[in-house]
Amino acid sequence: MSEWQSIDTAPKDGTPILVSNGDSCAAVYWWPQVWMGTVHNGMRDPTHWMPLPKPPAKEADAHG
Repeated sequence: MSEWQSIDTAPKDGTPILVSNGDSCAAVYWWPQVWMGTVHNGMRDPTHWMPLPKPPAKEADAHG
């Protein structure tokens, strides 16, 4: 996973990212003029961002 980067360099093309303000983290995406996602549930003014991790691989079906 990438290191935290300044929010000034975050993608503003709708790509989902992880943001932080130093106290908490939230998954968000940029919608014209505002960060959308869980950032509005208690965290404001993110200062850093990083790409979201890849989701875990699906496990093989135990029944064959």
